[in-house]
Amino acid sequence: MLRQTKLKALLTLLAATLFATLVRAETQSCLVDLESGQTILSEAADERIENNSTAGLMVAYTALSLAQQHDESLEKPVVALDEKTNNERTPNLADAIEAVLLANDREAIERIVHHFGADIRVFVRSMNEEAARLGLAASRFETPFPSDGTRKNTTTAADTAKLAADLYRRFPFTRIWTSSDSVKFGNRDIENGNFLRQNKAITGVFAHVAENAVNGAILAEDPRTNGRTRRLLAISLHEASKESFAETITTLLMRGYRDFETVRVFKRGDVVGSVPIYKGNKEEIELRTTQDVFVTLTKERMLELGERAFSLSIEYNRPIVAPVDKETSIGQLIISVDDRTVATTPLVAAEDIRRGDFLRRLTDTIKIAIGSKNSRNQEKND
Repeated sequence: MLRQTKLKALLTLLAATLFATLVRAETQSCLVDLESGQTILSEAADERIENNSTAGLMVAYTALSLAQQHDESLEKPVVALDEKTNNERTPNLADAIEAVLLANDREAIERIVHHFGADIRVFVRSMNEEAARLGLAASRFETPFPSDGTRKNTTTAADTAKLAADLYRRFPFTRIWTSSDSVKFGNRDIENGNFLRQNKAITGVFAHVAENAVNGAILAEDPRTNGRTRRLLAISLHEASKESFAETITTLLMRGYRDFETVRVFKRGDVVGSVPIYKGNKEEIELRTTQDVFVTLTKERMLELGERAFSLSIEYNRPIVAPVDKETSIGQLIISVDDRTVATTPLVAAEDIRRGDFLRRLTDTIKIAIGSKNSRNQEKND
């Protein structure tokens, strides 16, 4: 019943824009399935643009990451630059981060910057370090503020999706913060400016209305009867108005739930195959997954291909030589659909392989030497 209620609420929100144009030429958008990690819909998502609105997401992520690294409580007061000591009205770090996520509040950002670095340049450097760790290759932050004169940040919709996805995965309580009506921040009540949060199926929202554009990241959840929850993350940048932003987001989510399905291909610990091993007490070593593996496909393609939908290959560094302990990292499983890689996952040894007897080790030493020579000759011929 809960699932039906949430889906009904989501479909009510989306129905009015079912046949609307997905995006406008000046916008960037993408839709990511968080179970599989696949981007299933995209429009200009890899094009770099100037965008300061999403700085708030990076400020919140950086502050939470720094607090975690320093083992610092989120209840610790964040003192402003002109305050000598904190008092009963001084907000704590959690309140400041929530104020950023709810409204991109400038005072909250200033207090966070002062709390961690006392200098904007120091904190911005931390923002860029976190961005690099996340693999946000197209993003460069020059300022933590959504409006900052000539200092401009650059990013993409694809990078924004990576950032928002990791924020919700690593710090899941932020979904509760972004769904609250307001946060008490010192003497002020900061209202939630994220205008799509009223829908019950939307559980994570970051939306900012700038002078000339609306930008945001929206997380929607669909609990399933099998205990899984399908989560879709919709990103849209540089929308002209709240209405066009809502139109793009709702159309993305509608298409994601209507046209695509995510299946679990392997469970954590499943043995997916075996590869040759040399100088051991066995000729092959079994490999297993370290996590659940999901793949997202269009429902039409899934019905068309059935069990033939996926092709699997194992990639590893040859040769593997015994002894090898169970759980040793060996390589990765590559899952492809129509010759296109849709998922990769690490593989580890599913068993212990001990050294073989003298004859096996001698024979395999010769095999390795011959194989190495053949590889070198092949490289010369190529």
